Amino acid sequence: MSSAAQPSPPRRAEALLSACLPAGMVRGTILGDLQEAYAEKVRVSGSGRAGLRKADRWYWWQALTIGSRYSLKRTAPALRGGRPFIPESEPLTRKPRFGAMKDIVKDIRFALRLFVRNPGYTAASVMVLAIGIGAVTLMYSTLNSAVLRPLPFEDPDQLVWVWSANDVRNSNSTSALDYWDYREQTEALQSMAAILVFTPRAIITGGEEPERVSSTLASHNLFSTLGVAPQLGRSFLLEEERNGDQNVVVISDGFWQRRLGSSREVIGSSVTINGEPYQVVGVMPVGFDYPNGVELWFPMQARNQYTQSRGNNNFNMLGRLADGISIEQAYAELNTIARRLERQYPETNEAWRVRVVSLHERYFAGTRSTLLIMFGLVGLVLLVACANVASLALARATARGTEMAVRFSLGALRTRLVRQLMTESVIVALAGGAVGLLLARLGISALKSMGPGNLPRLDQITIDGSVLLFAFVLSLMTSLLFGVVPAFKGTGLGLADTLKAGGARGFSQAKSRFRSALVVAQVSLSLMLLIASGLLIRSYSQLNEVDPGFPEEGILGAELQLPDWKYESPEESGQTWELLYDRVGALPGVISVGSIDQPPIRSGGTYNTIYRTDNPPASAAERAEMSGQRRIASAGYFETMGIPLLSGRVFDRNDRVGTPNVVVISATMAEYFFPNEDPLGHDLFVWGMNYQVIGVVGDVKEFGLEADFPRVFYMSGDQFPRIQSNLFVRAAGNPLELAPALRRAIWEVERDIPISGLEVMESRLSRSLAQPRFRMVLVALFGVVALILAAMGLYGVLAYFVRQRARELGIRIAMGARPGNVMGLVVAKGMTLVGLGILVGLAGGFAGGRVLDSLLFDVSATDALTYGAVSLFLVVVALLACMVPALRALRVDPQEVLRVE
Repeated sequence: MSSAAQPSPPRRAEALLSACLPAGMVRGTILGDLQEAYAEKVRVSGSGRAGLRKADRWYWWQALTIGSRYSLKRTAPALRGGRPFIPESEPLTRKPRFGAMKDIVKDIRFALRLFVRNPGYTAASVMVLAIGIGAVTLMYSTLNSAVLRPLPFEDPDQLVWVWSANDVRNSNSTSALDYWDYREQTEALQSMAAILVFTPRAIITGGEEPERVSSTLASHNLFSTLGVAPQLGRSFLLEEERNGDQNVVVISDGFWQRRLGSSREVIGSSVTINGEPYQVVGVMPVGFDYPNGVELWFPMQARNQYTQSRGNNNFNMLGRLADGISIEQAYAELNTIARRLERQYPETNEAWRVRVVSLHERYFAGTRSTLLIMFGLVGLVLLVACANVASLALARATARGTEMAVRFSLGALRTRLVRQLMTESVIVALAGGAVGLLLARLGISALKSMGPGNLPRLDQITIDGSVLLFAFVLSLMTSLLFGVVPAFKGTGLGLADTLKAGGARGFSQAKSRFRSALVVAQVSLSLMLLIASGLLIRSYSQLNEVDPGFPEEGILGAELQLPDWKYESPEESGQTWELLYDRVGALPGVISVGSIDQPPIRSGGTYNTIYRTDNPPASAAERAEMSGQRRIASAGYFETMGIPLLSGRVFDRNDRVGTPNVVVISATMAEYFFPNEDPLGHDLFVWGMNYQVIGVVGDVKEFGLEADFPRVFYMSGDQFPRIQSNLFVRAAGNPLELAPALRRAIWEVERDIPISGLEVMESRLSRSLAQPRFRMVLVALFGVVALILAAMGLYGVLAYFVRQRARELGIRIAMGARPGNVMGLVVAKGMTLVGLGILVGLAGGFAGGRVLDSLLFDVSATDALTYGAVSLFLVVVALLACMVPALRALRVDPQEVLRVE
């Protein structure tokens, strides 16, 4: 329609408004937009006299409202003696002092009033953001406590770990003799310490029950190297390491409080350990836990059984870098020393070198990579939440189109309106962050109760200052993510379009496309999370189906340690074990009983060099490769555990001290040493002696269900009686019901035997699955949350789609459209968005799935079954989300819609 054909608004009203408006762009824009709006009112109301009067009244109302507003702005300052009004399009070059701050305060007050009037929108936005921010904050607090937080030592960045390594083994411990040589010759390390590679259990007597506590042997300078001094007393002296004439011990704070009543007179007092008095020379401070779980530190003594041979690699080495020395320089110097030792001691040191890594890397490298992957996956939840809230914010900004248009027509700059909307976004984000912190706090409590026990510093995960700062910064960043685009698009509405329909049609096609893009993003991100959770679920399922090598049902285990000071010979300790087997085996409900020094499904083991006597290794490198896991098992152990005998026989009571040395080997070791022949009757050389192979048994998952079967050889526990061993009982009924009787039977044989680790084998297996189960549950939980948020976003877009096209749907229904066609229109709109999201999500899943490779077991990161099942599941959920708006479309009343129009 040309301008000449357009009806003209009342001239007096137009003149009045023109006189009130400032000259320039503001006057021209407002008058032009109102003229277009007036013409639309006439068209809708009809060109008759009644329609023109209705449109005239509307124009007069707009002229008086807008004109009076501008008149007041011009005259009020002058009446108060101030400067005249200058339109916002022509701002003052000098703003009043604190003006910006006052405007921000006004924006905050205005936003809070809006939130109170719209509690539904506020609560939905805050809770959605709280879920996303809380999830990310929870993972950050875990990552911060377990990995990012520095080690609790002085200048921890200077601490390094020194591995021994060769072509076969990339990380190994070191002998005490080699350690002393490194310590004397190094200059790159200002201090170098050593600790025993394992933590033997010491028996504490004198209380109501004997107690086993973890201990270690340490060099005299361990505590000074770490930069931690005892809270009471002193650490070891160099003479105590060299001579070992005195029994001295440093104890932990926990042991001091639990066993010694926190007495300040403890220094110099005596504690009975392993049947001998030890003088307490120091008490470590609260929180010192190195190595993990150790409560007693003894000096490594030159005449100790663990320090005698250069071939016994029983110690780990750590050191503190000298000032100005890098890890690379220390590595170069220590390897120079290693080559020197190789020339001096070729029989034991040939081909051995060292690796140097930071102490933090040594303990947290594996955990860090896993937690970073989890952190990235959980970050997808926050992105979905931001997209969801952005969609809500855009819908709300559009619904406020009339408000924005009127404010703009009254002279407000677009930047002023954007700032108002961004202020609202920041308030919502900060509120979401505050609620998210509460959710994260609850999540930490749940994590501590269900998290894997091998997660470092699990008990130390907390909301500290760094986590609070992270949550605050994250909230501000989140407000930008979900607030900027809606703010600009919400203030970009055409004034004429908005005033024509009171904001109902201010939502342009561009904004509709943007909301649709947000739904596509939500669906794709949710699908990526669901793919990750699906892969982890399949991996856990596969892991759960792994055969550990024995039937775990009905087995009760306990860790026992004989009081070795009571036995003068191995024969005497062997007799005690025989009494234990007989007494426990006679208990009602016991089928069989046996013991082994290191039980299956554990994190570590004991390697020994072993090879065929008739085919010895030709070099030191070949000798290093010929190794196996050593186990010392009693008669009855294989029967009790249900480990199958493949050939030959297993141990019996006749394989005792003084009889020919015998060995039973696993199927993997038999395949390694005897690939094409029967191993029975052959000799293997280990511990400086020949052992005849008498049997081959099935493989056992020694290091967890995820690990491969190792090469294992078993020695007879009756030939080599152990002080410490793990007793296993197979019961006819519930094995836990045997626990009280088992304790009584053991203490009837020897009262000073401490009993610990009493549990059924199912619990041990379940604990070995704790970490993959934790990963699976966490990612699956967040995947479901992301899916729910995506479904909410899809529902919101389709609900708006129905409202926006209510006139069209009403006309279709009035003209006899079938319900299926109307529903199909809505569902097709939603499933088109879902289809696009699935395509993007599948591409993202394929691209990022390989990151999960290190966390998966027997499942490909591109597993087609998982991708297909997850996509189908998402489609079903999306269909359900589409059905509600589709059914609502059927309830559109054509008469009501047309009456409104």
